[in-house]
Order: sequence, then structure tokens, then C-alpha cells
Amino acid sequence: MPESHFYRIKRGGNQAAIVFVHGLFGHYRQTWGEFPFLVTQDTSLNHCDIICWGYPSKLRVRHLCSLMPFVGDRMPTVTDVANALNSDLNNPEIGCDYTDLVLVGHSLGGLVIKKMIIAALQNPTQTNPDLLNRIRRVVLYATPSEGVQLPILCKAHPQAKDLACDENFVNQLQTKWSDCVDEVPPNGTPTGGKRYIPVTVVVGLEDNAVTRDSAKSFHHDVETASGNHTEVCKPPDRDHTSFQVLKDRVLKSTVPRLICGAGAVMTANIQIVQRAADRLFVAGSRSRDEKYLGAIEEQLKKHPDLIHYRVLIGPPRHAILKDHLLKLLQIRSPDDLSKGYKTIHMGMFANEYLQPEIFLCGNESSVLAVLPPMTGIGEFTTAAFFTDPELVDSYLRLTKDLYNKGRKIETVDSVKELSVKENP
Repeated sequence: MPESHFYRIKRGGNQAAIVFVHGLFGHYRQTWGEFPFLVTQDTSLNHCDIICWGYPSKLRVRHLCSLMPFVGDRMPTVTDVANALNSDLNNPEIGCDYTDLVLVGHSLGGLVIKKMIIAALQNPTQTNPDLLNRIRRVVLYATPSEGVQLPILCKAHPQAKDLACDENFVNQLQTKWSDCVDEVPPNGTPTGGKRYIPVTVVVGLEDNAVTRDSAKSFHHDVETASGNHTEVCKPPDRDHTSFQVLKDRVLKSTVPRLICGAGAVMTANIQIVQRAADRLFVAGSRSRDEKYLGAIEEQLKKHPDLIHYRVLIGPPRHAILKDHLLKLLQIRSPDDLSKGYKTIHMGMFANEYLQPEIFLCGNESSVLAVLPPMTGIGEFTTAAFFTDPELVDSYLRLTKDLYNKGRKIETVDSVKELSVKENP
């Protein structure tokens, strides 16, 4: 019977997962020490499940037997392992249910992650393109992006051979990554058709196996943590830099189910907007954040097929929202059916007795609903984040219903006629 190659800590209903991938000679249970369990002890990461994923890497007698045809097992190459990781992340029983993935690699595991991403970018029809949309960040611990100096004997191991700095694998991987991935795009927009995938590198202060230059390479987000090559990925407690770096990057890249704090709510709204590709629906009359409204405008420009619903509940409460509606009409015309359908719907539901004001922001896969604040009257500091398809569709139907039963404001004149009702 095949050996298990992963374990998952599942905490019910989470849309985010942290995926740990070990390195050469590593093991999915042993490489990370207490790291996965430290994640479960931090309440700010309760929205994340954990997947520790592994692959054959330690040479055993049965692998050596593969020198004889039809006898023993073959040791998989890095490319084989990358393909297997792709398949498992699209497997409903392992990683398919998650909308947000943070991929964490140690040493060779980082190269496996990079190889999987490059393969998905170069052959989207042969892999599941949705996987790329779910990768929020990559964190690399002691990964030799520019290879390592290996003794000749070690090159007999097919995976170790790919680690060597004088081998084509590492050099080609670096070139392809640079050509296809933009880690820090200017103004949040990748250039030259590249894919935006943020990467964080953690270098071991006492690492004698992977040099700092090889780990850092051309990456921009670089941290240093205490420990040697094997210790840097085994934080002993949550105060250790290796843990704090991952925690910080996870919180910046994923959205918790319950969001607290005005800044966190607005950040989540902007993330939902920037991830919208098929539809974007917004309800509420109090929007005034320039970055949020600007993100909506940019997304409509970037995705001409994107269907947008914008429904006010009563008149706008800020002049900047009225100006935003006028900008939307400059970007899109409700009368334009060149895509075969109407791509922008703007309206106002004025009966606040029948439907008190609500605040929604959603796309095809997620929605944020503002809740009564836990911090004070009139504040917008608490929200719930949903990814369940039925809930997302229900809130989309509610937004459409408000639009259909309200007054259309889809001309410049109808928007200009709106009176701004400033908050008392």
C-alpha cells in the first residue's frame, strides 16, 4: 500500500490554506518541527488550514533497485514532484476547496513550488488555470534559487542534481521565473504580460548549505532568521522570526472570516475588487475611500468583460461617491452591448424602510458584508467574509434585486441630479 504523503489540519469552513513543502531528504511531518502547530495556536491565523505535503526524496534500497528494469521504485525528478503538487492542490480531497493558498517551501521545496508555477503559466491548458488565481503568496526558507555547490557523488540523486548551480535546471528556472513572474509590480499592475506573485525569502543566519546570495537571488522581500539550514524552518516558538515572517505575510495575503478594524475592512474590500474577473457587485451609499473607489475604476478598465453592479441604498452620502459614479459612466456605457450583454448596472434603492442600508462588496468567488461595529456607533470596523458559493450567489441575487426594484441611474444627467446627503 502506498505511504501517505501529506497531512492536513482542517478547522472547518476555512477558505485559506498554508501549504508546507519540504526539501531534499526531508519529510512532510519531520521537516517543519512544531511550525504547523504554532500556526494553529495563533488566533489571528484561525482562518487558515494547514497542509504539510511530501514526496519521495530519501534514497532507499528499493530506489537503487530501479537501476534494474521493472524492479523497485523510480526516484521522481523535481519536475515530476512539481506536477504531483499541482495535481494534489487541484484534488478535492487535498487542496481544491481553498480560494487562498500560501505556498511555503524549504530548500528544494521552494524550487518545486517555482517549477509548478512556471509550468502552470507556460501550459495553462494542461493544468488547472484556477490554481494560479488561488496562489496569494510564496514564502521560501533557505531555498537555493541560484543553486548550490554539490559533491559529484550527490549528483547521482536526480533531485540533488537539479540543485547544483552548474546544472541547467536551476539556471533555466531562474530565467523563466524572471520572464513570467512580477513579484513587485509598479502601481500593483504586472508589466509585460507577467503574473503577479509576491515572494518572500527567509535566509538562515547560520546556513552553511545555501549561501545568502543564492537564497536572496533577485528577490526583493528578504528576511533573515536565526538558525542553520534545517533549523530556520523549525521555529521553536511564535516569537521566532521565521514564524513572525510567515504570519505577517499570510495576514497580508489572505482574508479572515471575521475582519476587525477599519483599515482591515478596507484592505479586504480592495482585495475583492482586484480579484474580480467575471463580476463585481457593490451595495451601499457611504463609500469615500479613494483607493477603494479607484481600484474599482481600474478593474473595470483592466477587464472589459467584467460585469459590474453598483447599487446605492438611498442617496450618496459623500460627493466623492457621486464623482465615482460619473467616472464609471466614462469607463463604461450601459447602452454598450458589444460584448453581447450589458456590462454595467447602476441604480438606487430609495426605500430605506423596506431595506435599511447594507454594505456589500463581492466578486465571483467571495463577498464581504459589513456587520454592526464592535468598536463604536457609526464606525465601519467589522465585517464577515464569505466564500461559500451559495452565500456569494445569494448576496449577488440580493444586489440584483435591489437594482431591478430601484431607480436606474445610468446616464450622466441622472447621476448629476442626485443630491448628496451628507452624514449628520
